[in-house]
Amino acid sequence: NLDYRQIIGSVIESKSPSQITEINISTLSVNGVLLFELYQKLICVEKLNLSFNRIAIEKCVKFLKYNSSITQLDLHDCNINKPSLLDSYLLYSPTLTTLYLSRNSNRLNSFFPIIEISGSLKYLDLHLCSIGDEMADKIANLIRRTCCLETLILKHNLIEFGGKKIALALKENMSLKFIDLSDNSINSQGAIEFAEMLKINCNLEAFGMSRNRIQSQGVVKIAQALEINVTLKSLYIDFNGIDETAVKALSNALQRNCTLRSLHAKSHLRKVSLIMIFAKALKTNKTLIELKIDVADKGINQVLYINQLIASNPEEFE
Repeated sequence: NLDYRQIIGSVIESKSPSQITEINISTLSVNGVLLFELYQKLICVEKLNLSFNRIAIEKCVKFLKYNSSITQLDLHDCNINKPSLLDSYLLYSPTLTTLYLSRNSNRLNSFFPIIEISGSLKYLDLHLCSIGDEMADKIANLIRRTCCLETLILKHNLIEFGGKKIALALKENMSLKFIDLSDNSINSQGAIEFAEMLKINCNLEAFGMSRNRIQSQGVVKIAQALEINVTLKSLYIDFNGIDETAVKALSNALQRNCTLRSLHAKSHLRKVSLIMIFAKALKTNKTLIELKIDVADKGINQVLYINQLIASNPEEFE
């Protein structure tokens, strides 16, 4: 029951317009009229968070067009009702580099052509947008055509067979440095396509594939691609089919790869033999600085467990 309009207005009155560079009115149920009235004089805002609101987008766009300094815009779960108005802003915005559009699945279609030709957007979050295989073509076209986008978040999007289209598009992309496809339904065949992509792609630095449906053979193919890839620095492949065969393949890759710095390979299979296999690889590898694996069941002090393991196998951990 608070009068947010009065409170926010008094704060603005107490400061110079150039002093306010970040606005966060997430979950306040504000409307676009309030937004435009309160902030039309704030010409130096760089970060605007409107997530979890139900804003009349025409009012929001008026403010966005008036303000030429916004670099980060969060519209997470905003139920955007007239996407074409926002399209016009995205098309001509010279400063916007970061855009959060997660949980806006019902209005997502129209954004893709605009994002493809954006000259400034570098970070795009589309997690939980129900993209599925039906819209995988649009994602693939976005990846294929964008020349500025560096980070693309596609977690929790029900992508299964559409992963192949995304993998093929990544072979042509020259700008993306990080793509996160975790928590989808990509299977081993899809993983094989992404492995072939990793052999060719020369700009990806981080790749997320955790918690998909990739079996051991798919993990092996990705591991084999690491032996060839020379740009990837971080790989997230937790909770897929990481069995002893897959661990051996990852270990072999680490003995040859000279760029990977972080490997997340947690699994439900917790065996002493797995950490011993990785230990062998780390004797040779000189670049990896972070290895995340589960070596003991929950409830066991893993640091103590590893110390005991090292003490009982000194030659393996020399």
